[in-house]
Amino acid sequence: MFVPNGSKLSSTVFAPGYLDGCVYLSTDGSVQYKDMFAVAGGLLRDQKSAWIVGFTRYLRNCEVIDSKLWGILDGLQIALDCGFRNVIIRTDSLEATNLIHEGVHEGVHEGSNFALLMRIQLILKQLRY
Repeated sequence: MFVPNGSKLSSTVFAPGYLDGCVYLSTDGSVQYKDMFAVAGGLLRDQKSAWIVGFTRYLRNCEVIDSKLWGILDGLQIALDCGFRNVIIRTDSLEATNLIHEGVHEGVHEGSNFALLMRIQLILKQLRY
């Protein structure tokens, strides 16, 4: 699934060398419902699969989809801060991918993760060539 600004959302397995000149953002998030421990994290790799940077965030109490979106948001912000403009996002969450895709194309205007989606969309616009 392609976002019109040159970034790619994907739920496929990492394939080094897929597209030269880009970085790969692999993210995940999870919630342990027993004690409501929620985290998000990920890493950036170059087109040769070399590690660039990793990150994590403790989220307190949230839903799993929000932890997935936080991982994407944090990773995109780090990529932008590092000067990368061509980012392929790897996530295991089809729901997060669909929410971002629908938001970019149709405008998502409700729901508890509205602010996260809007921030992700703003960063995706900045990644345009």
